[in-house]
Amino acid sequence: MHQCIGQPLARAELRVALVELARRFPRLRAATEAGRLPTRDTSVVFGLDALPVTW
Repeated sequence: MHQCIGQPLARAELRVALVELARRFPRLRAATEAGRLPTRDTSVVFGLDALPVTW
């Protein structure tokens, strides 16, 4: 399987963005239980389909 050459940069940017999001919105929480989050299982890009949040 191939990996994108920009993958490390994308991961680093996401890490910074999530830390800043948590810092700016300290009460930010998932609005649903982790086991009930919709996922993309048949896509080229796997992962969460949506992440509803509340604060």
